[in-house]
Amino acid sequence: MARAHELAQPGRFFTRPNPSVGCVLVKEGQVIAEGATEHAGQRHAERVA
Repeated sequence: MARAHELAQPGRFFTRPNPSVGCVLVKEGQVIAEGATEHAGQRHAERVA
């Protein structure tokens, strides 16, 4: 959760009207992908990851 929060921080200034979100995908205890919401109108964090 801390990493997802960290990933979301830079986007808080340019993702409106969407929230700034960080996403970390973990499989069997290993991070396999991560991403953050892009500029408004672009991909959400889940798609980026």
